[in-house]
Amino acid sequence: MHRLTGYLLLLGSLMLPCAASAIEPTPFRAYYAAEFEQGLALHGEAVRELKQLDDHRWQLSLNASAFIASIKESSRFTVDGERIQSLEYHYQRKVLTKQRRHQVTFDRQARTIATDKVPRGWPMPADGISFDKLSHQLQLWQDAVDGQQEMHYSVVDGDHLSDYHYRTIGEESLTIGAQQFSTLVVERDRGDDSKRQTRIWFSREHPYLIVKLSQTEEGKRYEILLDRFEYGPETASRR
Repeated sequence: MHRLTGYLLLLGSLMLPCAASAIEPTPFRAYYAAEFEQGLALHGEAVRELKQLDDHRWQLSLNASAFIASIKESSRFTVDGERIQSLEYHYQRKVLTKQRRHQVTFDRQARTIATDKVPRGWPMPADGISFDKLSHQLQLWQDAVDGQQEMHYSVVDGDHLSDYHYRTIGEESLTIGAQQFSTLVVERDRGDDSKRQTRIWFSREHPYLIVKLSQTEEGKRYEILLDRFEYGPETASRR
């Protein structure tokens, strides 16, 4: 369960990539039914929320819980044209009395990345483009909708940077309650020998909205499915 969230996505459209469009975030709050199969079936819920903190900063958060376990993640970032600029990342997992915490700080001026595992940090990639485990999901939605079929992201993974490789594999129509969603399906490519599979179904019409996420590993499965969502600037006032 320590990787309930983080690795994601695959989607397909067999066309040449179109020009990237500028990102215009819209606040939302989405509620999910969550299922965990870790030797026994567990049912829970998850809330994924995007909100604006001030004129320049945004926050994406994910809170998931099921019986004896819970996970809280949050990422703060800014938007520069069509690119997400990660600023901070916080992670907390609790199973019974055991807790695990992790945080990451991106210093854009000094061009360094620091974590609680490597406090002094290390240099950002030469192009300055790097993400945390949540913020790269937003960039992934943007790139998939723009028509890209192969996407690579430099993501802080513990005490180092990892290359997260995704492929857009198709489109699928999903019906949730009375609402139908046109989704892009994206899959993370971990290599032919990997026993873990992660797929995400992104809404085409609603920026950054995940309709479904599924991850399997050695017979264990984690899945979230959209139940309902609120979209628009007034979302924050209804909390």
